[in-house]
Amino acid sequence: AHIMAAFLAAEASESLSQGQSPEGGERTSVYIGGLPFRMDDEAVLQWLKDDHGVNAEGARVARKKNGWSKGFAIVVLADLSEAHALIGKLDGTVGPNPRR
Repeated sequence: AHIMAAFLAAEASESLSQGQSPEGGERTSVYIGGLPFRMDDEAVLQWLKDDHGVNAEGARVARKKNGWSKGFAIVVLADLSEAHALIGKLDGTVGPNPRR
């Protein structure tokens, strides 16, 4: 599956990231779609760190009522420049190994 990464609307970003990062910059939320259904929050964070050198502040994998993943996550980053860099790295690339 190919990854799709994009900024969230301002309202959604604000409700997920709640304010400023510890470094004083505004937090930014990024949508990452096309993830394997087996990935959970921790797996997304580990994948971003190991494969892309990104230390996200948090990740939330969207789930259906039955607990199954919807194949996308919202990732919170410390600032806008990190978000731009992550989107540039991920958008249109092949996703992580589904066995993770």
